[in-house]
Amino acid sequence: MKNVKNLDYQKELTPVVYAESGIKILHMSLQPQKLAFSTHWHNRIELLRIISGSLIVNINGEVITAEKNSVVVINPCLSHTGFTEKDGAEYIVISFDMNNFLNSSVASSKYLSPILEQKILLDNYVNTPIFISEVDNIIKHFKTDPLFTISSVYRFLSLFFKNEKFRQFEKPYNNQAFYKIIKYLNEHFCESLSISTISKIFGYSETYLCQKFKECTGLTVINYINILRLEKAQMLLKTTNKSISEIAFLCGFNDLNYFSHCFKNNLNISPSNFRKHLNL
Repeated sequence: MKNVKNLDYQKELTPVVYAESGIKILHMSLQPQKLAFSTHWHNRIELLRIISGSLIVNINGEVITAEKNSVVVINPCLSHTGFTEKDGAEYIVISFDMNNFLNSSVASSKYLSPILEQKILLDNYVNTPIFISEVDNIIKHFKTDPLFTISSVYRFLSLFFKNEKFRQFEKPYNNQAFYKIIKYLNEHFCESLSISTISKIFGYSETYLCQKFKECTGLTVINYINILRLEKAQMLLKTTNKSISEIAFLCGFNDLNYFSHCFKNNLNISPSNFRKHLNL
């Protein structure tokens, strides 16, 4: 598919399908001075293992220059964006949902639940050999030994507590309340939604809603809704034989032309050609 925008970046925004170990891995290779991923956030943890070059990553306003043989740690629910520098970058994205690693043990409640709940933040940049080794174990055994891969995730997380590479974190109350809106959008994005309607449901002015949503997610309300709709559209194009107009309607787009415009604007390919290339 020539002239298609960075599809690995688009995969990064699509619903994550985890492997047997509860992990997903993507191998990224980007040219110099390129957008690696636009500002967004998600509930999962992501590790960016830098293989070569360097990556500039902005996590919730903190800018990191990630060099070769380092790992960027993106905690849940923090907005982030990334760019390559003059030498480009090759890196591996490791994604996992902390929910999949929780259990009924005291250790899980003490150490892992606070990460998911954003009561603590793991250091967002590590480059010492012991951390790199565990990340490389995850990558190496990802396809062949899921149990070893799971154990490597636990060992990697334990290193932050053993080496005191974490900090206490308290989300502002307003942000905690505001995530109810995000939860609502995640559940109702296929319905007819407008900023006016959402504002009335949650009792905010439209101006405050737009400003606060951008602050919390790095995206506008409409962009966020469209991303969710396009994620579902891609899934339906891949897994069903439904017509494009039917898919557009099912995903919340009442105007086929607008759906096609949004799809092509985000993926640089039309819905029909997207489906056609799936069969090549």
